[in-house]
Amino acid sequence: MTLRSLFGKPATVQYPAEQVPAMSYEHMRGHVECDMDTCILCGMCQRACPVGAIAVDRKGGTWSIDQYRCIQCASCTRECPKSCLSMGTSCAPATTDLAVTTLHKPVEEKPATGEGASGAGAEKPARKKVRLTPEQEARVAAARARKAAKEATRADV
Repeated sequence: MTLRSLFGKPATVQYPAEQVPAMSYEHMRGHVECDMDTCILCGMCQRACPVGAIAVDRKGGTWSIDQYRCIQCASCTRECPKSCLSMGTSCAPATTDLAVTTLHKPVEEKPATGEGASGAGAEKPARKKVRLTPEQEARVAAARARKAAKEATRADV
């Protein structure tokens, strides 16, 4: 063993100068990557993060992560409904400052129709019809019946 380590390659590298190829560690969890084109800013990753490293601002259209707070557990990638989060295979680059990585959602421009967005000629976008299961339909019907009964009792009083 001593002769083998004497004449063999060292097991360590001088990190900032040399880097180990990412393919040598197949299942390595390097850092969280987010595809903002598919992200819907739902905040499920923020709720799933055990250390609170992820912050989602739906109104501002931003998704941010504190790479130095993240423990690479991949909880956020499993909870993402759109699968826009993934674990990169490379390590975060060496740095001297602790910065938060913030990504911005591209703002989609809404085409103006008719007399403006709030004018009488503006058309509302069509809502996508959602199909409910029979159990969900029964719950919705029961809720509507309770609401109608409550409104009827208020009208009687």
